[in-house]
Amino acid sequence: MAAGSGDQKVYVWQVADGAQLHVLNAPNWVGSIAWAPEGLMLAAGSAGGCIDVWDLAGADSGTPVRHVHGWAGHTQRILGLSFDSSGRLLVSKSADNNVSLWRTQTWDEVASLDESGRCLGGVTINQSAPVIATRDDTDNKVMVWDMDIDAMFGGG
Repeated sequence: MAAGSGDQKVYVWQVADGAQLHVLNAPNWVGSIAWAPEGLMLAAGSAGGCIDVWDLAGADSGTPVRHVHGWAGHTQRILGLSFDSSGRLLVSKSADNNVSLWRTQTWDEVASLDESGRCLGGVTINQSAPVIATRDDTDNKVMVWDMDIDAMFGGG
């Protein structure tokens, strides 16, 4: 289990007994986190538009947590993050009115969606269909976006 915080940290706990396992440093207050499907990678989005990803594989057996990648993915705070069911794609939504899709193997942006005027709310990827849903708090709407996974990944 994990949670972001206003003290520029991500806290990771063991679910079974609530023991704190890790404290990860972020560049700004953390407003959004997402676990990759296998539970070994954790992404955090912060107020400055940065996204950080850590590899927690083996961390429960003493292997140090590894900071995999950090980048300024947006110009304003991250509102939501979501991994697809394969773990190959991370989606981020920001107050800069953009939704970005990132290839997790290279952390390159493979697509961007313009949500002009819809700066609040979250994002999620349907785990059984190639669909992204974004929420807008200002007018209580949900936008649904179809994804062409083959095109994003060059045919597979």
